[in-house]
Amino acid sequence: MKARNLWFSVWLHPRRQMQDVLQYGLHKKAALLISLLFGLLTTLSYSHIQAFILLGELSAASILVILVIGSLMGPLLYYVFGLLLGRVGSWYGGNGDVEATRKALVYGFFMPGILLGLVSILLFGIAYVQAYFLHSNVVYIVYRIGVFVHNVASIWLIGIFLVAFAEAQKIKLWRSMLILIAFLGCMAILFIVIDQITRLFI
Repeated sequence: MKARNLWFSVWLHPRRQMQDVLQYGLHKKAALLISLLFGLLTTLSYSHIQAFILLGELSAASILVILVIGSLMGPLLYYVFGLLLGRVGSWYGGNGDVEATRKALVYGFFMPGILLGLVSILLFGIAYVQAYFLHSNVVYIVYRIGVFVHNVASIWLIGIFLVAFAEAQKIKLWRSMLILIAFLGCMAILFIVIDQITRLFI
């Protein structure tokens, strides 16, 4: 299966795609680059950072430092939380396969999350143009529709990861949902860290 197809097909057929990718090894360098890109785009997509940029409250140097630190959160998720989730999966009757769990993170969370991050940045660009240049009702309506679609896709992203993780650990979907609660807690910690780092530069 060609990797580029996964960026889109994983949104529609997460279970089938995970069954396919679990049959192959994980390219460590590619996974690391994807996790870095995910961390970078997640940081750029964070609403507080976008608001501070929009208001001009962050210098270019501060933005650069925040983005560098934020991009490292992706590998942190990949290595540390991938390990933890793999181990926790075994507590719920899973196979405890850490590599398979990291595949679930890469294909079921990072890759669709990157596309979502790009959409978020596009919406931020529209908001920036609307605020400082156009002031158009049409652009505003397009922006609101885009935000709605982005929010729906964000919820579906959680569903994708649920299915991917269940396939990786060979467990029922409801067990995967229980473990996801712990994962969301980890993500909350990630956003708190990004938020606190941002406040250091304001």
